Amino acid sequence: MVQTRKNLLFSTTRQWNPGDEIILLGILNLFRSIGADFNPIIFNRHPDITPPNAWQNPLRNLKQTSGKLLDMLVPWLRVGHHDNSWKFDMDPELCDLFVFAGTPEWTGRRLTKIYEMLDRHSIPTAYIGIGSGAPRTIDSLQPVCARVASRAIAMTARDSFTQQLFSSFGSVQLPCPSLFAAKPGEERTITGMKRICLIHGSDQGLKWQRISPRAAKFINHLYKGIIEEFSAHCEVEIMCHYIDELPEAQRLFPECAVRYDYDAARYLDLYRSYDLVIGPRVHGIGAAASVGVPGILIAHDGRADTVQGFQAHVLTSSNDLSRVKEAIDEITATAAGLLDRASKLRRHKADSWAHYRDFLAPKIAPYVGRLSAPSAMPSRVAA
Repeated sequence: MVQTRKNLLFSTTRQWNPGDEIILLGILNLFRSIGADFNPIIFNRHPDITPPNAWQNPLRNLKQTSGKLLDMLVPWLRVGHHDNSWKFDMDPELCDLFVFAGTPEWTGRRLTKIYEMLDRHSIPTAYIGIGSGAPRTIDSLQPVCARVASRAIAMTARDSFTQQLFSSFGSVQLPCPSLFAAKPGEERTITGMKRICLIHGSDQGLKWQRISPRAAKFINHLYKGIIEEFSAHCEVEIMCHYIDELPEAQRLFPECAVRYDYDAARYLDLYRSYDLVIGPRVHGIGAAASVGVPGILIAHDGRADTVQGFQAHVLTSSNDLSRVKEAIDEITATAAGLLDRASKLRRHKADSWAHYRDFLAPKIAPYVGRLSAPSAMPSRVAA
């Protein structure tokens, strides 16, 4: 007898923020490792696909248009929803479990219609690896958001802000699932300091992608100093996560190879080639940690707490530049120190993987089914 395959709907973005896709890779690895077999569907929060008020536009749900004039107006009126993702007029019965996949954007106008659907149809919901950039209270949430969150079947927070917010709902604080974008056993073996990656941060990009002018100026000066100090005995390369950053990075750092890829999953292979990663992108540090590469975050906002789950060293763009360089020198002073950091990261990842699986398995199994044998994955690794 063929068992009905479950449909899981994940709130994420596609071709917008590579970090969101890296988080989702980790969640999918976790779910599948405990035997869940399902159809993954995404609700795409990409600003071009789902503007904050998209659900209020009656033209979005038109499946066909006719007439030359209307066809010409389609791009201007946002007629139709052509992305291969969840649409607001779909039957809620199609969704067996809704998963807020990481991200600080687990509430807001883009999700208004989703929360109404979840609440009205009592759809099971899980919040996996969600975060916040600042402290919040339950009273600050819209009532519908608080109601849905209070009924969540599973909730994990990636930072202390979110854990404090949802502790009364049974939340547990665990690392961001981006740590598992590469499965345990797929990490790089580091033998010394040979290649350094500097993640570019720009104040010229689009909203939600850019950092402040002050942070950008600090990071640019810092990187020039690192390139000057390390390039004699290490390869130093620049990484861009967003296409708009690429021309600026090539102009600012002509002496370095500048890397970018449209495919978020490819960043795992890119970061796997380095021995140390430095930069302001939280999920650049997370992707590197996933493949066993230690990271140093240059913190510039409240999301920095997330990288504690990656065993990353945290510096801030408000520090004195010379002190930041001293801290980096201390981490990279000896090969033994770097190797020890990489070894601790690998053990931390294996331990966190086991904790996550132990927490999630009994909670999500009734909703996703156990249609295949759980994969054999490493359990906790002794310190």
